[in-house]
Amino acid sequence: MSKEVATELPLASSYCDQSNPFMAQYLLTSQGFDFPDLNNANACQLCIGNGTTITINAAAASTIKWWGNEADNCLFLAAKNITTGTGVDVNIELANFDEFAKNNNLPQFDFVTINGVWSWISEKERRDILNFLSKHVKAGGVCQVSYLAAPGNTNMGPIVEVLHRFMADNLPGNMPADEKIAKAAELVVEIGKANPAVLIRVPKLLQDLAAAAAGKDDGEFAKNFLSKHWRCFHLREMAAMFDSIDFGFLSSNLPKDQLVYTQLTDEEAEYIEQYRGTTLYETCRDFLLNREYRSDLFCNGARQLTANQYVQKYNSLTLMLTADLTDFDYKIKCPGGDKDLDRGLYEPLLVAFNDYVPHAIGEVRNALKQFNAEIADNDIDMAINTLVSIGMLVPCADPSNITEKLVEQCNIVNAAILSDAGMNIRTLASPVLGFGYSLTDIEYRMLQLVTQNDDMQPLSIIEKLLESVIVGDLKLKDVDTTSEDELIEFLKKTVTKFTTFTMPLLYKLGII
Repeated sequence: MSKEVATELPLASSYCDQSNPFMAQYLLTSQGFDFPDLNNANACQLCIGNGTTITINAAAASTIKWWGNEADNCLFLAAKNITTGTGVDVNIELANFDEFAKNNNLPQFDFVTINGVWSWISEKERRDILNFLSKHVKAGGVCQVSYLAAPGNTNMGPIVEVLHRFMADNLPGNMPADEKIAKAAELVVEIGKANPAVLIRVPKLLQDLAAAAAGKDDGEFAKNFLSKHWRCFHLREMAAMFDSIDFGFLSSNLPKDQLVYTQLTDEEAEYIEQYRGTTLYETCRDFLLNREYRSDLFCNGARQLTANQYVQKYNSLTLMLTADLTDFDYKIKCPGGDKDLDRGLYEPLLVAFNDYVPHAIGEVRNALKQFNAEIADNDIDMAINTLVSIGMLVPCADPSNITEKLVEQCNIVNAAILSDAGMNIRTLASPVLGFGYSLTDIEYRMLQLVTQNDDMQPLSIIEKLLESVIVGDLKLKDVDTTSEDELIEFLKKTVTKFTTFTMPLLYKLGII
């Protein structure tokens, strides 16, 4: 990655669930596109940051071999430290995109993931990435790329220019980066007091600037807006660039995008439906949502599945329930109000997954047919797609590929993550899913307590959490921590759910 970052700060790096090839496989297969075989695949992450994502992905899936590059020496050494310390078999190189593309020892990749990179690098580096893809992705291979999207970020352009000009013209070159950020943020906060039109159109920005000025944004504001090469993109621009190397746009990589009525009113959804299957459909949706962020899938020679191929490949995909059904009310929140799900369809479907183990879609289809022969395959597919889109069902690896060696490798990685809170990693490797499973801060802390202390009882967990909140080691959102009664009641409910649902789920996922 380019070193020309206005803040001179390394970009933050955490686990990115959009790097999950099993989700990409599900999304494309469910839409009738062929996807490379993940039972024997080569995958690549461009710009691995501190190595969190590539390490967890490589540890969790035995059938996918991972490669990656990083140009920043400090981040590369951090990544090396993680991979070496956990013994994960992954190939990473200290190289920029151009150097990495010239490596003739790389395999032809089935899947490439690019996150937190595209909108913050130079035009040359974007061309270098395209050159890498054209040279190292096999026919039919898929690339996932995320970026800041227009129109949602269009109003940020003038603000970014003000920040850059102020830092370049008014601040000493040797001023520490965090001080530069604070000074620049203070400037725009002052400008904001005049209520300029641009800031009115970005209502949350002043809050973000105030946090940056106070040094409380954990580098996120700097990451998003202070690169010298910051730029947002329309999908049309992205499609044209990828088309130049014969990679076609296939789909959004965001599961929620498959369920349009949860994002738009019925009238809006009906209007854009006429453009489905085209980039105009996505462009209209971006406009209606004022979208700020996109994650998309491009393919080196897309191939539509025949009807028979679709049934075979779709039925072979494996899904697992990861949501707590205790409070599920068979409703989905939508802009026009909650929509009721057909219990006659969704209830037996969830019953089929309610053992919290992976199931092939074909197996579930057969079970539902035996329950009610009148249920149509299209309705089952629609219901499954809905549950994947809202995060209740998760695509996962083929259960037949789970080996003792794979489980042991995940245990080593997870033990390292849980033993070092300073790593600030809240995602653990699941050999069942084949990728990472993320925890909240409080779930992470509870898992630490029960795995590092024998016979840790719920009351003891509550006491330890209360201590962590009081000393400031654990911060809770949406809870009045000044009210002891409210705090204790919240912790009781949280610990109960953790011990009765989350812990059993983590066992099922092979995480503990």
